Amino acid sequence: NVTPDGRADAVKPVREAGGARLFVQPEERRMPFRDFAEALHDPAGSGFQGVPYLSRQNDSLRTEFGAVLDDVPARLDFAA
Repeated sequence: NVTPDGRADAVKPVREAGGARLFVQPEERRMPFRDFAEALHDPAGSGFQGVPYLSRQNDSLRTEFGAVLDDVPARLDFAA
C-alpha cells in the first residue's frame, strides 16, 4: 500500500473534492518485494513517491507472501 503522507483508512480533506473531508483508503500497488524494501529503507534514493507499507488483512502472509512463509516462525510472541 502507498499513501502520500503515511495516513490511510482515515478521514482527510481531499483537494479534488473541494477540500471536503472524506474517508480515504491507500493505493494498492503490486511490486517486487525488493523494490518495496528499497523504497522503505531509502525513499529518496529509490525515487519512490509516497509512503510504502505492508498492510493487508485476512491471512496475507500465506496469500501474498507465501514465498517467505518458511522463514517466519510458527509463533510470534508479540502477536500471540
